[in-house]
Amino acid sequence: MAKRNTTARGFAILSATGFVCKLLSLIYVPIQTAVVHDPGNTVINMGFQIYVFMFSLSNAGLPSSISKMVSEQDALGDYRGSKKIFRIATAVLLALGVCFSLILLFSARSLARFVGSPESGLMLLTLSPVFIFTCINCAIRGYFQGKKNMVPTAVSQLIEQFLNSALTVTFVSIFYFGTQNKGLKLQNAAAGSALGTFSGAVGATIFLVYIYYLTKKKWEREERLLPYRGPELSNRYILGQIAKYSIPAIIGAVASNAASLIDVALGVNRMKAGGMAASFYNAVYSQYTTIYGRIISLVTFVASALMVALIPAISSACALGDKKSLRHTITSSYRALFIFVIPCLAGFTVLAHPIVAFIFFNERQLGFNFLAMWSWSNLLLTVITVQSGIMIGLGRPISVPVNLIIGMVAKFFLNYILIPIPALNMHGAAIGSATGWFVTMVLDEYIIIKASGVRISYVRLLFKPLCVSAVMGVAATLVFKLVNSVFNALLHVQKAYGLLATGSTALWKQISSGESHLLIVSNDISLLVAIAAAVPIYFTLLILWGGLGAEDILRVPGGRKAYAVMIKAPFLKKRLMRKG
Repeated sequence: MAKRNTTARGFAILSATGFVCKLLSLIYVPIQTAVVHDPGNTVINMGFQIYVFMFSLSNAGLPSSISKMVSEQDALGDYRGSKKIFRIATAVLLALGVCFSLILLFSARSLARFVGSPESGLMLLTLSPVFIFTCINCAIRGYFQGKKNMVPTAVSQLIEQFLNSALTVTFVSIFYFGTQNKGLKLQNAAAGSALGTFSGAVGATIFLVYIYYLTKKKWEREERLLPYRGPELSNRYILGQIAKYSIPAIIGAVASNAASLIDVALGVNRMKAGGMAASFYNAVYSQYTTIYGRIISLVTFVASALMVALIPAISSACALGDKKSLRHTITSSYRALFIFVIPCLAGFTVLAHPIVAFIFFNERQLGFNFLAMWSWSNLLLTVITVQSGIMIGLGRPISVPVNLIIGMVAKFFLNYILIPIPALNMHGAAIGSATGWFVTMVLDEYIIIKASGVRISYVRLLFKPLCVSAVMGVAATLVFKLVNSVFNALLHVQKAYGLLATGSTALWKQISSGESHLLIVSNDISLLVAIAAAVPIYFTLLILWGGLGAEDILRVPGGRKAYAVMIKAPFLKKRLMRKG
């Protein structure tokens, strides 16, 4: 039970942090968009995708590998071995960080020209030193995660995202408005965005190094109190294990980012091949990546948090041969994923228009079309993310990249064929992503069943959240329309009163000029009221139907407080106490 609680607590911490980080990352995007507009967002996004791809090559898979190895040694009581793994992994990561910093430094301009965005070259040059700091971050985060302590990872992510968000807005604005040459404005603004990313990485590194040295003495005391009598790990063995788990994990991270990279490589170029105008394909690409991509990331963080929390728990269960704990961990993780992801996707679908208008201040037709049509395809991506953590924990890391690569091959061909069709444009990329993720999910499920013997009844786990989310979606839509209609009625009354009271043309113009602002306020307030109504509707119905129990509530951020409030309602208390 302690292990289950540790996994739940880790998921709660990381999912709460992930949500806050995603909100922070979303807050600055509308401001950035208002400054640089769609052409500037295209430059920034294309440069950033190159950076993310190189980040994946340098260190993206390594924290999970370090976490797995450290958790296995800790389960056996070999704390000295855990520390040795950390030292060697840090040295490997630091060497990789230096290498990739130099590679990007000398190839920035060439890479930017290769993807058809030479304006991104200065941005990539600015990003080149970041790898040194991110590699150090990955080593320390992996070590803490292996110790089942998710707090340093969570706090460092908050620091990194806060600095990134605040300074990105600052630097983008300074560099854009401070550049007199119009031809250099977008290039310099993109470099300002990179400077914000660099500042966040440095801030997170300083915090993690400080926390590591604070906790180092505690772990040394544990090592002295619980001496390990088993065989000592050799440097060669540790390097071999790092290679065994890290290389497939890195390939897997690259493959998982391949969807975005394929969109970068083919998106704009294939729309050009389809004869679409520059103003159109810039707007489509920007809104697909900036609006749809950013908003949908508010959901995918749940799966990422689950994956990080799963790896040490599954690794420990496998090391101890605890099949009961293994089955419970896998099943409950899927259950938690569906309970919290499905209502979000339903909300994005039915409230796509007001959500995009709320975040980006105005109506962006293409952005909310992408969100309304393709939100549900990301359920496949969240399942794949959790499956990756399960397979790494089960000792099948090579299956992660192999399956992803097969799926991304399918996406590549569909992107190439579908994007040039004017009626589809970047919808072709969304179709390709959904197909690639489905292929990967099926292959992953086969490997997990074969390695663990655990079969997941997706129909059973999905049925209740889907049905309740459908009811919630209808209720949210009705509430939004009701509140919005009240605001519209008030607006018409205001107009009529102004005309009848004075008959003044000047007053009429004044009211009309403020109409758009009133409509924006109406949209925003109606959306917030609809969300406030949807959340209790969803959880109340799910509890009454037996789809949500005390254990599910207690595993989420703020779950204990929410549980204490819920059991005060007599009609919920009976259900929750029985489930608890």
